[in-house]
Amino acid sequence: MGLIRPRLLARLDRSRGAGLAVIAAPAGFGKTTLLAQAAHRHTGPVAWLSIAPADAAEGRLTELIAAAVSKALAADSGDLLLVIDNAHHALGTPDETILAELASFTPDNTYVLLAGRQLPAHSLLRHEVAGYFEVLGPEQLRFRPWEVERLLADVYGEALPPDDAALLTRRTGGWAAGLAMFHVSTRGRPLQARQRAVAALSERWDLTRGYLARTVLAELRPELREFLVRTSVFDVVTASRCDRLLATTGSARVLDELSSHHALPVTSDAGEYQYHQVLRSHLLAALVDDLGEQQARAWHHRAAQLLVAEPAHAEAARSFARAGDWRGVGTLLSTLGAEVAETPEEPLADLLPAWLLAEDPWLAYAEAKRRLYDGQLEAARDGLLRAAELFGDDAGRASQHERQLAAIFMPEPPPGRTHWASWVRALTLAHPHEVGVEAAVLTGPEGELVRILADFLAGDTSSAMRRASRPMTATWPDDSFAGLALRVTRAAIQVMHGPDPQLRAQCTLDLVQLADEADAAGWPWLSRVARAATGLSGDPVLGAEASTVADECDRRGDRWGAAVAQSLGLLHDRRVGRLTTAAALQLLQRCEELNAPVMQAWARVSLSLASVAEQAPDSVERVRELFEAADAAGVPAAKAVMSCVLERYEVATAQALIPRRPSAQVPHTPAARWLDITCFGSFRLEIDGRPVDLSGVRARARSALRLLATHAGQQVHREVLIEALWPDLTPAAATRNLQVTISALRGLLDRATGPGRPSLLVRSGGSYGLALPPGGYCDVVAFHDAVGRWRRLRGGPDRAAEIATLREALAAYGAELLPEEGPAEWAVAAREQVDRQATEASRALAEAELARGHVGEAITAAEHSLSLDRTDDKAWQVLLEGYERAGAPAKAAQVRKRYAAMLTDLGLDAATVGHVSGVNGGENRT
Repeated sequence: MGLIRPRLLARLDRSRGAGLAVIAAPAGFGKTTLLAQAAHRHTGPVAWLSIAPADAAEGRLTELIAAAVSKALAADSGDLLLVIDNAHHALGTPDETILAELASFTPDNTYVLLAGRQLPAHSLLRHEVAGYFEVLGPEQLRFRPWEVERLLADVYGEALPPDDAALLTRRTGGWAAGLAMFHVSTRGRPLQARQRAVAALSERWDLTRGYLARTVLAELRPELREFLVRTSVFDVVTASRCDRLLATTGSARVLDELSSHHALPVTSDAGEYQYHQVLRSHLLAALVDDLGEQQARAWHHRAAQLLVAEPAHAEAARSFARAGDWRGVGTLLSTLGAEVAETPEEPLADLLPAWLLAEDPWLAYAEAKRRLYDGQLEAARDGLLRAAELFGDDAGRASQHERQLAAIFMPEPPPGRTHWASWVRALTLAHPHEVGVEAAVLTGPEGELVRILADFLAGDTSSAMRRASRPMTATWPDDSFAGLALRVTRAAIQVMHGPDPQLRAQCTLDLVQLADEADAAGWPWLSRVARAATGLSGDPVLGAEASTVADECDRRGDRWGAAVAQSLGLLHDRRVGRLTTAAALQLLQRCEELNAPVMQAWARVSLSLASVAEQAPDSVERVRELFEAADAAGVPAAKAVMSCVLERYEVATAQALIPRRPSAQVPHTPAARWLDITCFGSFRLEIDGRPVDLSGVRARARSALRLLATHAGQQVHREVLIEALWPDLTPAAATRNLQVTISALRGLLDRATGPGRPSLLVRSGGSYGLALPPGGYCDVVAFHDAVGRWRRLRGGPDRAAEIATLREALAAYGAELLPEEGPAEWAVAAREQVDRQATEASRALAEAELARGHVGEAITAAEHSLSLDRTDDKAWQVLLEGYERAGAPAKAAQVRKRYAAMLTDLGLDAATVGHVSGVNGGENRT
C-alpha cells in the first residue's frame, strides 16, 4: 500500500463533512496509492470505480457508478465512500457533466474521492469557493525529504542517510514514480553503491526519460515540446522571461495552455510557472540532444545574462553553473555573497565542482547555515568557523551572527541576552515565568513567541491558550523565522488545549501546512517541530508522528529537535494512557545533556506519572526524589503536579496549586460578544453592538468582505478570491485589485475596532482571512460548526445531544445567504450548499422528534424542510405520519394533495410515482 503519509490523509479527512475531495496530478504522483489508503481507513462500504477510456467514450459512467455503489452497499452498511479514479478519461465526453454534478451535489451520507490527471477545473473551483473540500495537486502529493527517508527505510527496506535522501528528493522532485524507479534500479546494491547512484542522477536517467516520453509528452504538438525544451533553462518561468529568451510574443497563452489543458507536471502561481524537477531534467537533456553540448551551454548562458539584468542573482548563478561559466558564478559570489549562495529550493552547491566548493567562503557559509537551521549545531559551528577562516578579513563577520546563534543553544550558552533566541534559551534554564515577565521589552513576533513559550513552560496553560487564541497583529511578518515559529506554537497549543474539536482539527491541518512552509523556507528544524505537534491531535494516523520525528532528529544529529519531539510525544502518551518510564527516562537524559533544567523538570513530571502508573515497588521513593530535584528549575507547576502524585490525588488537582500571573501582566479577553457577523438574511458586521458602515469602500471590496465572512476564522487563498471577484482580468491586474481591496478593508476594519485590539483582517502566506476572536460570532460559521458536530454525533447513543445540535444549526440558519450578492457564482454556490445542509438538518430533526414521540416538533421541522426543498420525499413522509399520529386526518389528506400537486408540477404522475406512504388515499401503506 506504499508509505502512509499522515499529512495527506488528514487533509482528506477534513473534507468528509463537505462530502468531496479531489486529487488532480499528472501520471506517477501516487494518486491511486493515496486513494487505496483512504479506502482502507474507511469503516463503511467502499465503491471503487476506475474509468477506462472506452467506458467514457460510450457514456457509461452513470451505469458504472450505480453498479459499484450497489455492490458496495450489498456488502456493508454505513456511510458510503465512492472512489472514482482516472476521472480525466471523462473530460471532453458527455460524462464530464456527470462528474461536475457529482462534485456539486454529493448525496447524503456519501463521501466522494475524485482523482485524475485533469478534472473539470471551473466547476470545481466554483464550489471550492463555497465549500470546504480539499483539492490535492502535485505540490501536495510530492514526497518531502523526511517522507523519502521513511519510504526507503520502511517500505523498500533500503535506507539512505538523511543527506543522501534529501539529495534524492531534490533530484526527483519528490515524484513518486521517480522514487520507485530509483529503488528498482538500485535494489539489492550495497549502501555505498546506492549513494553513488544518487550522486550520479542526472538529466539522462533512462528510466524516467522513457516514462515521461510515454505518459506525459507523447501527445504534445511539436511547437509546445519546443517551447518546453527551450524555456526549461529557467527555475521560475514567466511569460516575459520566455518572450525575451525566445525573442517572441505570446508566451503567456502558451504557458496557460500547458498548465491548464495538458496533463503536465507544471504548476502556476500568480503568473509564475515551474516545471516539475523530473520533467525539467528530461527537458534539459532534450535541449542537449537538440542543440548539442556547446550550444546548450550557450543557451544557459543567454538565460543567465537575462536573469542578471532583472536582477535575479541566485537563479542567474545557477544558470551560469549549468553553462559551465565558473567565472560568472565566482563574480556573483564575490559581489553578492549570501544572496547567491543561500537558496533552499535548489542549492547552488549541487551544480558546482568540488574545487569551487572547497575554496569559496560563501558556499562554505551557506552549507554551515543550512546545517544550523537543520538543528545540527556542532556541525554548523565547525562549518561557520571554517567559513570565517576562508573569508580571512572583515567579510568573516558575515558568519558571526550565526556563530552566536549556534552558541546560544550549546550546553554552556554565553551570558547575556543579545538576541531574541537567547531569551528562548533562558526559558529552558530556570524560572520561565520571570523570564516571560522580563520579555515585555521584546516587540514583534519575537517577543510574543518568548511570552507564549514562557506561559507554557511555566505550566500556565490557560494564559498560553489565551495568547494562542488572540489574532496575530497584522503588521507582524508571518514569514520570518520568528513569525513562523510563533504560528507553529500557537497552533500546537490550540491542538493541545483548545475547547472545540473542530478548532483542534483545523489547527492540526494548520500545523501540516506550516510544516510545509517551514521546509520550503529552508528551516527543516521548525518543520519537524510542526510535524511532531500534529501528533497531539488524537488522530490515530498522526499519533506516532512525534516519535517518528524524534527518530529522524537522532539520525540527523539534531539533539534539540529530538528533545522537543519526544516531549510532545510524551504529552500525547499521557493523554492516551501509554506513558512509560523508559520513554520518560530517555527524555530526562536528553534534557540533561542539553542543560535544559526547565525541560528536565517536566520530564520528571512524566517520569513520576509513569512510575506510579506502572506501580513499580520504588515508585513513591522515586517520585519523592524527583520532587526534591525540581526546585532549582523554578517551575512551581511541575512541583505541584508531583506533589499531587505523592498525595495520590488526581493530576488535575494540581491546577489549584499553579501560581497564576497577575491580571495586569496578561490582558483578559472579555467573554462578551464584541464582534457580530450576520450573513443570513442580509450582511451586517457589528463591533461592540454598533454596525460598521461599509459605504466608504467600493462594491467589490464589500463583496470581498462578505466572501471572507463566510469563511470567518479560516484562510482563503488569493487565487480563490481572484477567481470569485475578478475572473475576467489578467493575473497581474487581478492581483493588483486584490491588494488594493485588502488594503481598503484593513483600513476600514482597523478604524472600526479602534486602538488596542488586533486587526480583524489577517494574512498568512498567499491567503487572507477575517479573524473570529474569542467573543466573536458569525452565523454562517456557527451553522457549519453545528452541522459538523451533528454529523459526528449522528447515529450515536446520545440522541438528546444530536437533537440539540440540530436545533443549534437551524437557529443559526436564517433567510437567504448574502442576498446582496445576487447571482454571483461564488454566492450562488455557497447558498446551494447551506440550503442543502439546512434541508438535511431539518429533515433529520423531524425524523428524530418523530422517533421519540414529539409529533408537534416533528411536523414543524418537516414543514421547514419542505419550505427549503419541496421535493424531499423523506420530509413528506414524516409530515404525513406526524399528522396521522396526531389524529388529524384532514391535515393528512391535505398533505397528500400537496404532495400530488408537487409531483404534477414536476411533470410526474402522482398515481404511479408517489413515494410517500398513502399518497393515493392511504392505499398500499408500507
